[in-house]
Amino acid sequence: MDAMKGEIHVFYVVASALDGNQLALPAGKRYEMMLFMRQKKGTDDDWDLAKKTMSEAGFENIEIGKADYVASEKLKGMDPEFTDCYECALVNGSAFLIY
Repeated sequence: MDAMKGEIHVFYVVASALDGNQLALPAGKRYEMMLFMRQKKGTDDDWDLAKKTMSEAGFENIEIGKADYVASEKLKGMDPEFTDCYECALVNGSAFLIY
């Protein structure tokens, strides 16, 4: 998908890391994070794709509390970590921010 045809949705997730997870986090622990995920413009939050993305990244016991579409205009004044994840998700399809 061309990044220019996508938009970013942020999912608020709690999940347990598995051995060999994409983020190299210690296995067995639960983490709170934001999943930044690129979707086609004008689509609803894709909960199934978010869960699949988390699973493929090496997480289980995935709980998604809420999701929000994030317009690029909202990035002004945000922390660099947030804007970096946004940009990464536009290019790569997804990004994770652990908090």
